[in-house]
Amino acid sequence: MVKSERILVILFLLLIPTQLGKHFWIDGSYVMGSRIDYLSPTLYLIDCVWILLFLISNLRGWKKQTIGFEVIMAVSLVLMNVMVAENKMVAVYRWIRIGQCFWMLNYFWQNKKEIKGLVVKIIPWWIGTEVLLGWMQVASGGSIGGVWYWLGERRFNFNTVGIAQMSLNGEGLVRAYGTFSHPNSLAGFLVVVLALWMRIKKKNIFWWAVFFFGVSGILICGSRTVWAVTTVLIIAKLVRWKRAVGLIMIGVGLVILAISSGMVGGWDKESWNKRVVLNEAAVEMVKENLWLGVGAGNFLVKLPKYQSSGPYWWQPVHNVPLLVVSEIGLLGVMGLGWILRKFLILNKSQMVLLGVVVVTGMVDHYWVTLPQNNWLLVVVLALMG
Repeated sequence: MVKSERILVILFLLLIPTQLGKHFWIDGSYVMGSRIDYLSPTLYLIDCVWILLFLISNLRGWKKQTIGFEVIMAVSLVLMNVMVAENKMVAVYRWIRIGQCFWMLNYFWQNKKEIKGLVVKIIPWWIGTEVLLGWMQVASGGSIGGVWYWLGERRFNFNTVGIAQMSLNGEGLVRAYGTFSHPNSLAGFLVVVLALWMRIKKKNIFWWAVFFFGVSGILICGSRTVWAVTTVLIIAKLVRWKRAVGLIMIGVGLVILAISSGMVGGWDKESWNKRVVLNEAAVEMVKENLWLGVGAGNFLVKLPKYQSSGPYWWQPVHNVPLLVVSEIGLLGVMGLGWILRKFLILNKSQMVLLGVVVVTGMVDHYWVTLPQNNWLLVVVLALMG
């Protein structure tokens, strides 16, 4: 990795938690008159860095490539998926994003030693900036603005329609968003970053400071799933396994007790019902489009057909396996699995990291739909291989 590439890689890694970008509201970004940001092609600041890195890397190491059987099959699957998509422009855009992630995954994997050294130094930046902003948002009851806006913070306050809330002893609180589009995606980001921090950094005073600051950030995000996952992760990591089982049960029990007692509450009461409705729609999509799916990025485009009545919750299904199979079908899943096979050389600690992603991905969609979580997953897979 030459000096110019290293500078771009550092900048790229620093920008992973940000979401500053320009949305392009094309005709295909609307469904039943509603503007859907998931369907809007977006150019993020981090994409500009990626483009420069891609060009410099390929100009430096360019050599004639042969087109093999795997490439032909991959292109064929992508073309078939685009052809069945109702919104073909969105499908093309999503496949470009998938290709972008796989290129970056391979690049990081080839430079794993250097990337690991940089990630150890950058994780405190990720945790420090996001958790600091999150605490300020909770304390002020809304967005902070200023320089944070240029890192991607959205404008909101406690009374903003649809804003995520919780309560502590009956007092309403805004959940921490950081520079993310939802507290759940920030919580998922933080718990995986903490799991990575536990694995690649030796314990010292600084380790503990970053660790506890990260845990505090997870608390104010208000994601009940991530609370439980974090409890399990901490106990399993910091105590001997023979003692961990009992302590995990106690820890998860305390989380459930705090929620059920009313000490902590205030979440969207319809959250579970919304997830069930989207799951049912996704299952029907899979049944009717098993092999090729409805087209990458086209879940929301097809949702009205598979949801019997409104009001529609314009969100992808909150289950990564269902979302992926419904959009790209079993053939697409097998194709992606074939490409990923070389990166999944697992040991115990790596399985823990992947397990955290799998568990959180069973109740939300951000690992495959939101850029910050996409890029973190790329880093994790690269360091696992």
